[in-house]
Order: sequence, then structure tokens, then C-alpha cells
Amino acid sequence: MADIDFNGIKNDIISQVSSLAVGAFKDRKEEIIKDTEDFVKESEEKLKEWAVNLAKGEITAGEFKLLLTARADLLKMTALTQAGLTLVAVDNLRQGILDTVVSVVKKAVLPAI
Repeated sequence: MADIDFNGIKNDIISQVSSLAVGAFKDRKEEIIKDTEDFVKESEEKLKEWAVNLAKGEITAGEFKLLLTARADLLKMTALTQAGLTLVAVDNLRQGILDTVVSVVKKAVLPAI
């Protein structure tokens, strides 16, 4: 198994998350990126561990997503909540960010089929 480029993964996550900041979120793009960076930083060791386990076939992509979703509390989105956006809108964005993390990690560690 080749080494996993975690810096590349982090950069790809941030790049893709910035494209989620549209519509009601476009004026809060910087806060969304900062919250995502904080989440990735706080979750880095677990993300590395789970990515390696995924690459080795020790966990499935579905299990990876469940593990990541369990850490969703760390993706605070405080600025958006304080800005008065509905909890539903913030939760939808949070789920979009988690889906992006899953997609980026899967793409980085699983062979193309």
C-alpha cells in the first residue's frame, strides 16, 4: 500500500467545501472554510487511522462514513448558527461537508474500479 497523502486530502476537502458555500451561505464562505479546517484538524488522527483502515480493507466505505458522522459534533458551524440560518440549513451544509470528506478520502485511498 502506498503512503497516503493527507496534506493533499486536506487541501482537496477545503477546495471542494468552498464550492458548497453558495446561495444562503455565499456570504459566510470564510467561516465555512474555517469551521471545516478546524474539524479536519481536530479529527486528523482519527481520519488518518480510518483512511489507512479503509485502504487496507479493514473497514468498508460505509463504516468509514459512520465513524466520520459520529464526529459531526466537532463540525460546529457556529458562525452560521449565530448568523440566524435555520438549523435545517446548517445541518444540510454539515452533511454536505461530511459527504465531501468521505468522497475525498475514498478517492484518495481506494483504487479506481
